[in-house]
Amino acid sequence: MKTSRILVLTLASALLSLTPSAARAGVDEGAKMFKGRCAMCHGADGSGRTATGSKRRMRDLRSVDVQKQNDQVIGARIRNSASGTTVAAHRNRDLTPEQVSDLVAFIRTLASK
Repeated sequence: MKTSRILVLTLASALLSLTPSAARAGVDEGAKMFKGRCAMCHGADGSGRTATGSKRRMRDLRSVDVQKQNDQVIGARIRNSASGTTVAAHRNRDLTPEQVSDLVAFIRTLASK
């Protein structure tokens, strides 16, 4: 529990300290990671409309329900692989707090697509 609080505070501090160019770089890095780690299930556009995404009932990351969640909740879902699949959980365990932040920043851009 204490580790979770520290991680949330670290992520919040990192997000607050980003300059516009650093934020853009974070989105770009998040996009690269999303393409390599997430798009196979969530789809390149975040819709979840892939064979695997449909089978596993992936949420549409562009949806209001997902986008209204705060960054910490989305970050926790990424780290814990909310889908509950062993493969996804294994794949996301090695993400640094900065990488999670970058993925969250990219997911935020999906709302406009």
